[in-house]
Amino acid sequence: MATVQLSTPFVDFIKKNWFQIALGLIVLYLFFQKNMSFEVNLQSPTHQEQTVKPKRKIMMTDGSVAKSPGKEETLHFDLPKGSGTYSNNLKNISSLTKEKYLKRFVKVALQEQEKFGIPASILLSNALLHSHAGTSALSKNDNNHFFLPCGKDWNGESTHLKNQCFRKYETSWMSFRDHSIYLTSGRYKSLTRLSSKDYKNWAKGLEELRYSNSPNLSRELIHIINTYKLYELDQ
Repeated sequence: MATVQLSTPFVDFIKKNWFQIALGLIVLYLFFQKNMSFEVNLQSPTHQEQTVKPKRKIMMTDGSVAKSPGKEETLHFDLPKGSGTYSNNLKNISSLTKEKYLKRFVKVALQEQEKFGIPASILLSNALLHSHAGTSALSKNDNNHFFLPCGKDWNGESTHLKNQCFRKYETSWMSFRDHSIYLTSGRYKSLTRLSSKDYKNWAKGLEELRYSNSPNLSRELIHIINTYKLYELDQ
């Protein structure tokens, strides 16, 4: 029996253009797959890192900084040699420990400065001073780098030290973010009128508004900033 050969314009077209047709089908497949993935992502709930009041919850989970920067993500900068004179919090801590701490949090300080207008130098010096360069129990065990107490507006996790309630965070980044909110609201809100380059008046303002019980807070912060030239980070 003779074999019947099918030859039509449509079949001839497919034979001549099979490569272009296959390529087009692949492109269409990838396009629809991408759209389906996008729609699924839109419907996925946003992960909430910690239970706090609604206003703070939104800012604490802001997408501008997705997570606390790890050691591999730190931004390094040159620090001068010598530690200068510090309070009892820092005078017995090695220069290397202080330098590592500052380098570890440069990136997050710059991000907080950009979002809230707080000088990066103030953020870093305040964290260094109150966390004892990351060696204090609060900073090591509870990620509280600024010695922030619980207060009436805090609904997150807490810890107690010498019968006083302090805020507890899941990550170090959350401590920096909450501290930024803390300084730009309530009793400290007036400081936001200052320039992000005016670290001296920021330091004096924190002392006048009794950020801590230290009578020399502004002098300590300014000394740290000048020693490590942290003012070069302010924008």
